[in-house]
Amino acid sequence: MLKKPGLEELVRELERDYARWEQVYMAGSKDPFWPDGVNANLCRNHILCGKRRIRELYPDAEMPEIYYRPLPQELPAEYMARKEELRSAALRSYTRYISDENFCFIRNHVERIPETDALRGILDALLARADVLKDAVLSGDYVAMRRYADAGSLLASLKSGAERLREWEPPEQEQLDLFTDYSLDGIQDEESMSMSMWGGYILSKVTFETELNDEALGALRSYLAKRNEQLDMRLSEQLEKLYAATVPAAVREYLGEKNGMPVRRSAARPRRAAPSAGHAVGNQPAE
Repeated sequence: MLKKPGLEELVRELERDYARWEQVYMAGSKDPFWPDGVNANLCRNHILCGKRRIRELYPDAEMPEIYYRPLPQELPAEYMARKEELRSAALRSYTRYISDENFCFIRNHVERIPETDALRGILDALLARADVLKDAVLSGDYVAMRRYADAGSLLASLKSGAERLREWEPPEQEQLDLFTDYSLDGIQDEESMSMSMWGGYILSKVTFETELNDEALGALRSYLAKRNEQLDMRLSEQLEKLYAATVPAAVREYLGEKNGMPVRRSAARPRRAAPSAGHAVGNQPAE
């Protein structure tokens, strides 16, 4: 059997409910999903319930003073306190959010993460948060403004996301096997492996990312055209140089013979002439 609450205890609960209603009405609540009007009316219902319990449990007792205190007004459900303060705070948060270095970093590099990766979903959500906050300000959604008004927690989330993006590495690709046949036999889907002819040999097209925007790339192509050069050809030349400088000569020779591609051998470095007998060893140039 439940113990009957004392009259003084019921009075203290009623006082807390009145104080809570006053706080929500004047300063607002911290509820991230419901307006202040809903929370204030909930406090009002608690007050009604508290008075009813006092009357039912102590019908013969002298009613305390708070029992006769007027019942708070019922507010519209959409009522929000301190609207202008919420709006100003939301605008400050939005400005700091979109100008934060971590936000800019995520926005510029998120495309390198595959859409199937869980991290991509997290980063997309961080970027979308800016639009949510902007829409909240424009539409007058004060509950959403309050939800994202704490710039500190927003920026902390951006920092965490940017750190994870910097540490992210693509899944390990299957290493090439020198004894695997990489000829075009069996390839039927032209879209899955686009090929081009250059110099009489079939070369795979390579897709890569660059931080240059479309305007910068357009300018680069334009100035190369003035020199009768093409961007694709220049990039292909650089890729060939990188291939020659990185892949061991034995591997390049094997692949060249296998695919009928001549291997460009770098010219032998001329040997330095031996110093004359009278030349001091300490004065020889460094190798």
